[in-house]
Amino acid sequence: MKSRKISEVGEVVRGVTFDKSESIDSALDGYIPILRAGNITESGLKLENDIMWVPQSRISDNQMLKQNDVVICMASGSAKVLGKNAQLKQTWKGSVGAFCAIVRFSNGINSQFGAYWLKSSEFIHWRDSQEKGANIQNLRKSSLEELEIPIPSLPEQERIVRLLDEAESLRATRERANVRMEQFAPALFHEMFGDPVRNEKKWDKKVLMEFGAVVRYGLGQPPTISEEGIPMLRATNIKHGKISTDGLIYVHREDVPSGRNAFLEADEILVVRSGAYTGDIARVGEEWKGAVAGYDLVVNPGDMFNGEFLASYLLTNFVQKEYFSSMKQRAAQPHINAQQVGNTPVFCPPLALQREFAARVEEARGVQSAQGKSAGRVEALYQSMLARAFAGEL
Repeated sequence: MKSRKISEVGEVVRGVTFDKSESIDSALDGYIPILRAGNITESGLKLENDIMWVPQSRISDNQMLKQNDVVICMASGSAKVLGKNAQLKQTWKGSVGAFCAIVRFSNGINSQFGAYWLKSSEFIHWRDSQEKGANIQNLRKSSLEELEIPIPSLPEQERIVRLLDEAESLRATRERANVRMEQFAPALFHEMFGDPVRNEKKWDKKVLMEFGAVVRYGLGQPPTISEEGIPMLRATNIKHGKISTDGLIYVHREDVPSGRNAFLEADEILVVRSGAYTGDIARVGEEWKGAVAGYDLVVNPGDMFNGEFLASYLLTNFVQKEYFSSMKQRAAQPHINAQQVGNTPVFCPPLALQREFAARVEEARGVQSAQGKSAGRVEALYQSMLARAFAGEL
């Protein structure tokens, strides 16, 4: 299969450079929306949220996005984000910021074929070899233009695109199913317990500590980090109700000060104490029993609450966007303390009903886990098809 440089089958267009003082965060006549790296996702381009608007005078005609253009991240503080790309599959009037670029295919190449190639392992290997910069990872426009892409005949490109479209459709269906499962617990909570603000079911309502819940601090200064031992959970491991293993560290049990009560029990809840994600929470499942709480806060539900119920309550908009937000804004930087968490307004339905909610959520998690394994197989199939397509084996 012959190959040609990207510059021979299209062009790479730099993103728009603008001063932050020129930009606004909502639509206005004479301004054009700008996409940035955060708008590039695995499922496509996000065209509605997290949009900057800049004066139209800053943008050349060639920098305006066209249908089938590919938006690619050219600079990032994270190697995982560098090279991330997605195709614009509809008409949309806008452009991209300076840390991104537009890849616009033409001249004997199917644009969707080119977009799929930018998802291939061959492109990812090239991206990894091109990372430059200490704190900011970079791809050079000139290097991307010199990158060679395999070019089969147009009928063959179209055949490959049809096959990959089918695989992509299956992948998207699985992703939508995952999203629906993520929405299950909040929807069930609202159905069973009602709105925390209106409290239309007239549950007994006080502040958290008045129901017997206890809020304590985790470790202040962490012990020496080890490659083995007990996992220590930090703010980076707390992700909207769940515990993530990304960046997980370990410590030796004997290095944990006994007076700090830092070892976690199942059904307790971690609350991020400070930083950008202040107030985010995660319930401690059985698999994390005995782990060490880092710098963050720990809520023991006590006898009146089930941990699953309380975690879902603390994730409601009422707590996250009203109560916790008002607490964070009182400090010079986002921060909440044990007393503030203990004073969180909360209602208390019967414990039997809370346990029924927890059982139904746990059942849904079992389904989600099975879906996750299925999604892994779908993703492996998709990646295999990508690799075979551009090796001429599909």
